[in-house]
Amino acid sequence: MDIRRLLLGALVVLGLSMLVNADTCSSVTITTSTSSSTLTTGTSATISSTTTASSSSCTADIRLVSTGQSTGASLSVSDPAAGYHQGVTVSTSGTTKTFTVTAGTADSYNYYVTAGSSQSTAQSLTFVSPSTLTVSGTPASVTTNQSGNSFTLTITLTNAQASDITTSYALSYSGTYFTIAGDPTSSSSTIVSASSSRVLQWTVTLASSWSGTQNIAFQLGSNDNAFTTAVTYPSATATPTATPGSPGTQGNPPPGQGTPTPTPPPAGTPTPTPRPTPTLRSVPEQTPTPAPTPAPTVNEQQRAQAQINDLRDLIKQGKEKGIDTAQAETALKKAEAEYTQGKYGQALQTASNAKIALQQKLSEEEVLPFVGAQSRSNVFLFIVITALVLLGLLGYYKLTARQKVGSTKEFDFKIRKEEKSKK
Repeated sequence: MDIRRLLLGALVVLGLSMLVNADTCSSVTITTSTSSSTLTTGTSATISSTTTASSSSCTADIRLVSTGQSTGASLSVSDPAAGYHQGVTVSTSGTTKTFTVTAGTADSYNYYVTAGSSQSTAQSLTFVSPSTLTVSGTPASVTTNQSGNSFTLTITLTNAQASDITTSYALSYSGTYFTIAGDPTSSSSTIVSASSSRVLQWTVTLASSWSGTQNIAFQLGSNDNAFTTAVTYPSATATPTATPGSPGTQGNPPPGQGTPTPTPPPAGTPTPTPRPTPTLRSVPEQTPTPAPTPAPTVNEQQRAQAQINDLRDLIKQGKEKGIDTAQAETALKKAEAEYTQGKYGQALQTASNAKIALQQKLSEEEVLPFVGAQSRSNVFLFIVITALVLLGLLGYYKLTARQKVGSTKEFDFKIRKEEKSKK
């Protein structure tokens, strides 16, 4: 009987341990960190999260949840592309995942990371307008007339704030007209220390002969035109037109003197060979080529197109999941119209804001079914284990009852036998 009780106890302990381990991801430790705390809008930040299971490995979706303190907007997640890490195996030694985020609106964003039903402690990430950094540059304009000429372009970024600011920058120019050497022409993460300045410098060389004006634009964070240098290459100067006179004419003599007789050269003087009179030709005046109309920066146009495409894909996902996408569709039409009209900056902002709002809806919609599915799975497992335990108890009691009945019958038989022997 002691052995049966031990087996029953082992069955109960096994069932309880299975129930606890089935939801290990409801008891995990999550820590987060980021290399920057203040950035300019349009600059990407990397948030790193480490999730550690409490007792044994489990599987969970790892998500980033964020809210702007003033605007209520969310951070835009560019990596992973789905916006979260799906089906991650969380180990007891810790599993690290990263999120690449940015913001189109200046604000302080509170964020935390979730795994299963656990979440990390909330942290803060601040995005400021690029205008928080003062941008000064030289020269504002250059005029040159020879291929191969060069000049020095200097950009100074000044941070008057009490904290470091991380920003991204890029020079936008045409390689057809210029070659540029010096500091990197683009950077996704440049730190301008508190109360200090950062100087960037390049040598710009004219790569070919051309006519008109070309711009070199300095992009800072989400500002695609923080500073511009206009380089003018004047059109070729027309050759002056010469008005030829009659060959050999010396002018008219004074009245009454007639035509003067040339004095013959002294004897023995070699007679000079007459040189041909050059013929002057009129060179047609060259018509200056009109200056090309400055085109929008490629970076801004590409970013606007990418945001519109992302918004279109998110709307499709939202419809498949039954989410109301009416506002996002209206914003998409507006962004497409602005893009068609060449208003790439406005299109970028419209699509980006709508994308962030729709991502928030999708994130909220996906978290609830996930938690519900986990709960339903745990309840089902609990029911199965409980049924097994009850069946074990029932079998134990039946076995005990049979043994009692057998013992009673054996006792009655012995009594009857003793009675018969006495008789």
